[in-house]
Parts: sequence; C-alpha cells; structure tokens
Amino acid sequence: MAQLDPAQFAQVSRSSIVNLRHVASASRDETGKLTLALHGRADRLKVSPLFAHLFRQM
Repeated sequence: MAQLDPAQFAQVSRSSIVNLRHVASASRDETGKLTLALHGRADRLKVSPLFAHLFRQM
C-alpha cells in the first residue's frame, strides 16, 4: 500500500485494495454495512468498518 498513489488506490479491508477508478458506486445495506459496486463486475465488494470513512464522499 505504501508504494501506491493514495489518490488512485484505497484499502477496503486488511487484505484488499481497490483502484478508485473502477469504483462505480458505494452504498450501505439495511444493516449499515458499506459495499462497493465496481465497473464491469456484478458482485459487490464489502468494505471493512475500519476503512469505511475513505468512501463516505462517494
């Protein structure tokens, strides 16, 4: 993570990093958990509560 540009990449969990250009949208489910929709993918990526603050502006 230290070698990646923070303007282009964000950590979503302890083991996952996402390229922000590929994020289509961010939304919360009925329990308040944040998920990301990525361009070109049907599945959604779960965001850890520890990193959710990085996606509040989306």
